[in-house]
Amino acid sequence: MNPLDAARAIVEAAEARREFNDDPFEALRNKVRREYRHVAGVEAFLRSADFTTLVLEEARAVLRRSGIEPPEARS
Repeated sequence: MNPLDAARAIVEAAEARREFNDDPFEALRNKVRREYRHVAGVEAFLRSADFTTLVLEEARAVLRRSGIEPPEARS
């Protein structure tokens, strides 16, 4: 790896840590923005309640597949 590539890797790692530590939802929004910036309506979707609901539903599904009951289901 040349020095320029190494520097880029360090900056990307630092940005990823900063994004995750600040707000996981915002980090995910930023990732989607970067990957789908050419798609019309993506920004509106990212700011909608539908985005948050989708993320939370997926997180619950991952927990269930891992054998962990999501907190809402423990009552």
